Amino acid sequence: MDLVQEISSNFFQKNNNVDVIEQLLDDTEIESLMKNEIIIKNKNLVENDTNTYKSLSFSLALDDIIIDKINDKLKCNLKYNAEIPFKWVKGDTSQHTDKNGEGEHFDTHLIYLTDNQGKLKIDNIEYNINRGTGYIFNEGLIHETINTNDSIKLILGPFNVQGDMIGPACVDCGGYGAMPPHILHHLPITSMRSLFTNNSKIYHKPHSQSAGSGGVVNCRAKSRRT
Repeated sequence: MDLVQEISSNFFQKNNNVDVIEQLLDDTEIESLMKNEIIIKNKNLVENDTNTYKSLSFSLALDDIIIDKINDKLKCNLKYNAEIPFKWVKGDTSQHTDKNGEGEHFDTHLIYLTDNQGKLKIDNIEYNINRGTGYIFNEGLIHETINTNDSIKLILGPFNVQGDMIGPACVDCGGYGAMPPHILHHLPITSMRSLFTNNSKIYHKPHSQSAGSGGVVNCRAKSRRT
């Protein structure tokens, strides 16, 4: 293996139906995301009320630079200013396959934004859970996380090639059930306008918008036992 091949292999691994892209997002980009008020709010819900939330999904609009990077590295077609799904998860995720969201589902795409000592297991092959690492794998592959203990993990995704949220179809349920009602959080964002913008394309609860100046960034969130 020559030097170029060796360097490339450190950042992109392909194993049959799974692509692993290391360092897809850098520390600066991840730290900016972790300071977002909506991300912090949902993290607190999962950490402090595990009887209600083992996981919590929500969506946010991202900066164009991050969208371009995801489209390039994860082979997606995300639109600027569109809501992209995130998920906080505490503990292991049971075996499941992903079902279609609002758009056509070709592959599952996700990026871990936190480190964890556990493993992501896809089609019986184990992968490290590393901050900033992206994964693409084929529709219908059984996957789960193992040995993550009670630690909390943040995922950008899972979504399909268009950026629509995709969800689990139970294989070995371990607590899967009906999806609880949507939970809406309306939080103003002042310091993160460069990352989370465009209220016009985000769902607003009736009568929630002010007639005065200033903006309110809304997101849709739903809890799911995963």
